[in-house]
Amino acid sequence: MHLAASPLYPNQAFARRSRGLALQFHPEVEARGLERWFIGRAAEIAASEGIGKRPAAADGKKIADTGLALAALARAARGHQPLVTVSVGLFLTMW
Repeated sequence: MHLAASPLYPNQAFARRSRGLALQFHPEVEARGLERWFIGRAAEIAASEGIGKRPAAADGKKIADTGLALAALARAARGHQPLVTVSVGLFLTMW
């Protein structure tokens, strides 16, 4: 059974019967872990076509000349953290 999709990635989650679950994302990741991932994968993100290509953040922090604004990505992650925490808790409890 198809469970989740996004405009860019139509196949994000599937269930198989009552116990099998396949995810193409990490529901357990919190903002701090995501920030670490952004920093650790900055070169890969910068090299990706069409991913993270944003103007520099207001504070001017970006990687070289790619326009990848890690500060803006980190701020967005922190902003979504309260809803993510509740949603993941429900997801893990209900599954």
